[in-house]
Amino acid sequence: MLQMLDSHDNSLRLLGGMYWILETLIRTSSRRKPPKTGNLQEFYIHEAQMYIERHYNQNITVAQLANWCNLDRSYFGKIFKDTVLVTPQEYIIRYRINVACDLLKDTDLSIGDISAQVGYDNQLHFSRAFKKVMGISPRDWKKRNRIPAMTDSKE
Repeated sequence: MLQMLDSHDNSLRLLGGMYWILETLIRTSSRRKPPKTGNLQEFYIHEAQMYIERHYNQNITVAQLANWCNLDRSYFGKIFKDTVLVTPQEYIIRYRINVACDLLKDTDLSIGDISAQVGYDNQLHFSRAFKKVMGISPRDWKKRNRIPAMTDSKE
């Protein structure tokens, strides 16, 4: 915070510092502590799902999720599957594909750009995962579900 006060002439640095402080406060806030009552397993699953929502475009491993929840990897995998009915890895894939569907439907981004945005370094791997989950290629899905861009029509 002292560095922020010293760099008052650089508004971008100040803004970045404020974001860093906010992120740290959120990450370490009391909301992240296990609830006093209720199902502790659901708390851990919710934490993992929130982590996935924030980091789906990065390479997420089950070990990272378990570590985030401070749980043993195998125990985490078991409670995740028992609660969500799919493995953590399947959940990550499905989440990425759902985000990709929104991008395919609502944007003019290429399949390659979308695959990169949802965390796939390889467009072929993305297309295979997409087809496995959706039963259709991303290109065909886009053709069927694309929302046409709004155009200004002058009468």
